[in-house]
Amino acid sequence: MRIIIVAASLVVIYIIGLLNPITGPGLQYPYYEFFCGKKPVVAAEFWTKYYITPEMQSYSPPGLVEPGDSRLYCTENEAMSHGYSKSAPY
Repeated sequence: MRIIIVAASLVVIYIIGLLNPITGPGLQYPYYEFFCGKKPVVAAEFWTKYYITPEMQSYSPPGLVEPGDSRLYCTENEAMSHGYSKSAPY
């Protein structure tokens, strides 16, 4: 019985983490990579709305430690349709 309670508690904590704007993108990344069939486009908002593609040198998956408003999209067109523009390459 204790194992069921512990497992249920961990599932609830994980679901809360998925919905949290700080930890959510980091926990959602493997799902997007699987369902998109490739690394997803990472969109963020810091002074401006921008996105980074996997081909860019500055690309990195959203981390669990970095606070910020990050979103994941399968394609650049999907990110652009939500108001994001491509980041300058660096």
